Amino acid sequence: MKLPDKCLDILDEIYEKKSFAYTPEDVDDLEDRLKSSIKRDGDINRVEICVLKWKLPEIEKKCVNNIIDYTTHPYKLTLFDNRLNPNNTSKVWNKLIREASCRLVLIMDSDIFVTEGWLEPLVEVFNKNKDAYIAVPVMGVSGTPFCQRLEKRDKDAFSTMNDVSGCCFLLDKKKFKEVGKFNENFQFYGQDSEYFERVQKYSPYEVYVVTRSLVRHGLYDGETGYIGASSAQAAHKAGEMNMQVDATYAGRYMAYLREQNKRTKKRYKG
Repeated sequence: MKLPDKCLDILDEIYEKKSFAYTPEDVDDLEDRLKSSIKRDGDINRVEICVLKWKLPEIEKKCVNNIIDYTTHPYKLTLFDNRLNPNNTSKVWNKLIREASCRLVLIMDSDIFVTEGWLEPLVEVFNKNKDAYIAVPVMGVSGTPFCQRLEKRDKDAFSTMNDVSGCCFLLDKKKFKEVGKFNENFQFYGQDSEYFERVQKYSPYEVYVVTRSLVRHGLYDGETGYIGASSAQAAHKAGEMNMQVDATYAGRYMAYLREQNKRTKKRYKG
């Protein structure tokens, strides 16, 4: 990370003096000067990106590398190892949001692969729409919810009453305190759909789909590219998946899809 020029000037000043006989008052003054030279999170609208780790190491490495390579908006990155207790996703989300130092908090699975210019359009939604509470990117064929199965396009974000995925979403922490936390009675999946539906129906805020922000979700194969959660099972059965996927990883995807189908049938039954 590159230090601000003002901060570097202060350090150069210390070096040029070639004396380190500082009094406690000198140290306090130096600390204040250094702090004032670094911009605060709120001043630059920094986003706190929180990635939950429980996938295969090579997938997680690709996820983090893409964030570093393709993110130009100011951000801080938090990696939370959720392997020891993956059935408490709701609790972990609530914890990460509650402890975040930034107003805008992005929750992301470790099998999300961001693309160039992905974060700025998400942040822009909150600058343009006072009712924005949650913003999600489009995911092309790798998207499970229908409204996110779009490719990147130069169109305005739109609010939706449809189901969106919790695999990657940006949230306003200030409004989180008003709306309330994710339901911690859910074990592994389902808390995202229940929460977003609660926001859409019972809060004054909106969930936005941002068509100028594209990420890919799911498995990555060097020959065929990105394989989304909904396509993984078919590709695996057809013998077209050219990578090793452990049983736990694939099983969790399938459990997710089964749960999605159950909730959809229950919601529209009558």
